[in-house]
Amino acid sequence: MSPDISKFADASKTFLKFMNTPAKRKTANALRLKRFFFLFILGISVCGYSQQKEIDSLKQTLQHAKADTNAVKSLYLLSIKLFNTNNYDSSCYYATSSKKLAEKLSYLIGAGKAINIIGVISLKQGNFKDAIQNYKAALEIWEKLGNKQGIAMAYGNIGLVLYNQGNYPESLKNHLACLKIQLTIDDKRGLAATYSNLGLLYRKLENLPEALKNYVKALEIREALNDQPGIATSYSNMGNILNKQGRIEEAIKTHQAALKIMEKLGDKAGIAGFYNNMGIIYEGQQNYKLAAENHLTSLKLRKELNDRQGIETSYINLSETYIPLKKYKEAEAYAKKALQIANEIEELEGIRDANGVLSEIYSALGKDGEALKSYKAYILARDSLNNDENVQKTVRLEMNYEFEKKEAATRLEADKKEAISAAERKKQRIVLILISCVLGLVLIFAVFVYRSFLQKQKANKVITKQKELIELKQKEILDSIHYAKRIQTALIPSEKFIDKCLDTLNKQKS
Repeated sequence: MSPDISKFADASKTFLKFMNTPAKRKTANALRLKRFFFLFILGISVCGYSQQKEIDSLKQTLQHAKADTNAVKSLYLLSIKLFNTNNYDSSCYYATSSKKLAEKLSYLIGAGKAINIIGVISLKQGNFKDAIQNYKAALEIWEKLGNKQGIAMAYGNIGLVLYNQGNYPESLKNHLACLKIQLTIDDKRGLAATYSNLGLLYRKLENLPEALKNYVKALEIREALNDQPGIATSYSNMGNILNKQGRIEEAIKTHQAALKIMEKLGDKAGIAGFYNNMGIIYEGQQNYKLAAENHLTSLKLRKELNDRQGIETSYINLSETYIPLKKYKEAEAYAKKALQIANEIEELEGIRDANGVLSEIYSALGKDGEALKSYKAYILARDSLNNDENVQKTVRLEMNYEFEKKEAATRLEADKKEAISAAERKKQRIVLILISCVLGLVLIFAVFVYRSFLQKQKANKVITKQKELIELKQKEILDSIHYAKRIQTALIPSEKFIDKCLDTLNKQKS
């Protein structure tokens, strides 16, 4: 699903309109933009004040806290808050304190989280060796605890360091290992981050369709989660791909969509990235003056954040922008600064790009010896990044992953069918048991009814016999009565006879 960039069309039109407005009207528009940025800075200040209150509250709590797991959690939370305010040194101090206390208490989860944030700080400051060392230490803890989410996160973080070092095959290997675990545990936020990181990797490998595909996957998940910082990152990444594909208007609109969210969040690093991206777009349109202005704004913000890798990128972009403007002195100064940082953090891509720019500058200045030296360094770094072995490794990893994914899908389908069959068998067993129970109940009821019938029949027989006996007794009584009556009738004269005798006696008396 692509972003609904139509919402941001008006904002981008206003931005482009400002860039093409005549000088007389530009002043008024500039005042409006200044007011806007004043309100933006004010918003960041309010947000910063709120965060500072939380930081002060945590520090106060820690003053009276016992050396227990709650203290470990508070120290870790304080390091996170300080990291979010770009106070990396203090963040590292409290994260290290959290780690030491957790190790003392044998609180592995606390130690793992603290070590992870130390790795994040190291990566942010361009200290790749310390970053990868901490991420591997965190990985050992998560594996010991069997924490799949932690294991996946460690693989992803190691992949990010390797990406920044230009080791793309190993970076891809770690990101795919991370993705594999996240899919099994359905870690939505983790999956979004991994798809985003894979997009970055494919972009470096110049596989733009695959990069865009992964960015869209990340965006879909983040929109479902309403993850505003993540949505802004996805828009920014997609804008870079659209620019590379020559879809400039869409790229600007998408970057504007990202900026709108970043401004609401007060995301200074994201805003620095926006100006960097806009500088690249204007550079592609050969508007080098506007490109330089945007890169300088980005550089200023990155210096405030102490983002060494970002600073190095801005230096390279500025040196590339100043060459067409024939500002060779400024271009050389920025390229040398970039090369120094790239060498310090051992970033091959930065070493390659800085030397490439220096070679171009020296050629323009007629310094053939220095141009050749820089060009050789450029070729060496380029070949280390893009040698055939690395490309083959990357292709093999992609093929293996696709094969494993298909195999996993086949296994999943088979498992589904087996699960359906098992469910059917279980259902049949339940139905059979129910039928058996019903039949059993019917049989018990039939036995009960039959027994009742037999008892009733037996009772009926007894009643019948009793009735017959009563009838017999009744008959005997009646017969006796009739017999007595006959005797009585035989012995006692009848009323007629008595009347006749009385009549005779009466006649004799008279």
